[in-house]
Amino acid sequence: MTHCKYCNLPIDFDDEHTSRSGKRIPLDADTRQPHDCIARPRPRKKTTECHNCRQEIFFSPDRRNPATGKLIPQDIFGNHKCISRLENW
Repeated sequence: MTHCKYCNLPIDFDDEHTSRSGKRIPLDADTRQPHDCIARPRPRKKTTECHNCRQEIFFSPDRRNPATGKLIPQDIFGNHKCISRLENW
């Protein structure tokens, strides 16, 4: 049996659970659900600057506009509400 290299819990693979690129997804050995390792290092969010108000913002792949699928700009408070853009309305 294979173990997760980050948390050392037992994991398994099968050909029915693959990513879009064709790689096999690690599964929890007990539940057969995709293994969501809490010890796995997560990539840091890349920050950028809002082109209107110059506040630091970032984009999170789990925060999308449901109608368009576009990423929603985020800041430390949640969804970014650009001050300079609101003043011009």
